[in-house]
Order: sequence, then C-alpha cells, then structure tokens
Amino acid sequence: MAPTPKWVEKITEKVWAEHGRGEPPNVVWRESKTKNGASGHCLYSGRRIVVTMGVTNYWDGTSIKTKVTKADVLDAKITLLHELAHALTPHHNHDATFYKMMAMLCRENGVKKTETLDHGKSRGYYRSMRRGWLDTMPSKTATPA
Repeated sequence: MAPTPKWVEKITEKVWAEHGRGEPPNVVWRESKTKNGASGHCLYSGRRIVVTMGVTNYWDGTSIKTKVTKADVLDAKITLLHELAHALTPHHNHDATFYKMMAMLCRENGVKKTETLDHGKSRGYYRSMRRGWLDTMPSKTATPA
C-alpha cells in the first residue's frame, strides 16, 4: 500500500466539508505496477474508499517500462470522485442521483466535462454521466428585468 498523496487527502476533505456528514471516509491509496486505468470501490459500512492508480506501459526500444502520466493521475482523480459520490449517495448505485452527484463533484474539483465524459466512455457509462452533467447545469432561463 502506498502513502495517500496530499492532493487525494485535500480533495476528500474538501468534498466532505461541502457535502458530507460526520467524519470523512478513510481513503486507502494503492499504485499498480502493471495495470492501465484506475479502479476503486467504496465500502459504506466501514467508511472506507480504496483507489488503485494505474500506470502507462510503453516500449522503450528494448523492454516494456511503466510510468505515471498526467492522464493516469486524472483517471485516478475521477475514480476518487466517483467513489466519493458513492459514499455521498448510499443506496443510489449508478442511478441518476449518483451521476448527478458525481458530475457536481467533478465540476467543483476542476475536472472538465469532456474529461469526465471521456472517462465515462472508456468505462461504459457515457450516457449516464452525460445526463448527470446536464442535470447539474445552471438554468439558461433568463430572469425578467
């Protein structure tokens, strides 16, 4: 198990201060040495979130190497926000309420809509994530002067 990065602690504390109740969940941080793409899960009863950050594998001309890229960190950040959305919406597993919360957390934490939708597309939940973004957009209705 790797130490939890400060940016992960900061996001978790910020999200929980704005939306949570009680103590924030404990985030267990892992770093994969071989797998592409982040993964995570939320254990409601134990108030614990586990996030595993993936790595990028590449060929350096002689052997396969691994490195952590900006895209890997973004993937882990979106995964963390996904798991925090689970913690904030118990009993709403991947429904409209959950995706609305996830979209709101992404927006509040500097993740662009396109980045979130690309992440959703690669994970098979593009349409639900898109709906979540639409549900959290400010109203375009003009107020009469």
